[in-house]
Amino acid sequence: MKDFTNSAVIMVSGGSFCSSESPYIPIHHVSSVHKIFPALYEYKPDTIIIDYEFLDTETEKIIRRIRTNPYYKKLKICCLKSSLNNKADSLLMAIGVDYLIYKSDFMHFGSN
Repeated sequence: MKDFTNSAVIMVSGGSFCSSESPYIPIHHVSSVHKIFPALYEYKPDTIIIDYEFLDTETEKIIRRIRTNPYYKKLKICCLKSSLNNKADSLLMAIGVDYLIYKSDFMHFGSN
């Protein structure tokens, strides 16, 4: 079992996908492009979750900047999207996104 004592997550969104409350891992919400890198430096998270629609044209630049900095080489990048788009999804994976999560994935929680 993973020890979450020193774990953290940075959530970059306008709050449209999910709550930033978690009893298990500290989730630090960032709602401004200019606060992403100061938050990454301050909290040293294991994962960053990026709301693709919220960042729009900045998404690719942010991901490329993270992936070109050796300081962040172990950082996992998740990208939240409202729908599948093969061209955009392929580009995101090629530039360094580890996981794509779609809005429809959240609709399956609690249905069992």
